[in-house]
Amino acid sequence: MFAKTALVSLLASIGLVVAGVAPVPRSTDYHGDATYYALGLGACGVDHSGKDNTANVVALSAQIMGTGPTLTDNPYCGRKVAIRAQGKSVDATVVDKCPGCPAGDLDVSEKIFKELFGDLGIGRGNIDWTLY
Repeated sequence: MFAKTALVSLLASIGLVVAGVAPVPRSTDYHGDATYYALGLGACGVDHSGKDNTANVVALSAQIMGTGPTLTDNPYCGRKVAIRAQGKSVDATVVDKCPGCPAGDLDVSEKIFKELFGDLGIGRGNIDWTLY
């Protein structure tokens, strides 16, 4: 038990473990759906209000981001993702958490959704993405 506690303390001290959050992998590929949302003050503590059509930002599934006492210290905040759909690719920054998204899905800014799918009207689109 002492060894496990010491290891968690060591990892936490170098920013690899946050309460309720699994260690962050270096690069992971996912498949799922993209939906868009109205930007505002995100779980990572950055306010993107009014930047729906200019910001390349995403919300990760709560299943991936986990929970913790302060999400602004979440190791996923500020990480980059490369999103691919319909022969197009967009890079974005993680700034928020999507409580209702399955693990492979992303909630994206309207800008990203339009770049990938051309129209907000479809509401949901199939994506592949990489967290790096």
